[in-house]
Amino acid sequence: MILTIAELTSNNKNPQIQPYGFVGMYLILCPQVRAMNGWAAGAFAADYVGWYTKQFAVNPITADVAGLITAGTALAVKNAVENNLRQVSLGMDIPYMF
Repeated sequence: MILTIAELTSNNKNPQIQPYGFVGMYLILCPQVRAMNGWAAGAFAADYVGWYTKQFAVNPITADVAGLITAGTALAVKNAVENNLRQVSLGMDIPYMF
């Protein structure tokens, strides 16, 4: 389905486009990170993601959100390294609704 710009920018109460599926990013852990201790790998990944999420910290609320994303990344990578996983999914799966 192809929508025009007017249809996308109109103020409809029922939008025509519904986002669904995985929304987020995948972190693929390299062998050097997988060889680290779980906490060290989590801290390394949190530092990496925190470098990019600091752009969103424009007020105290968005700074808290950036901190939660960074802390969640650290925990997810720590668990992935301890369970010998190569990839971490950071995001949410939005189900398709009719």
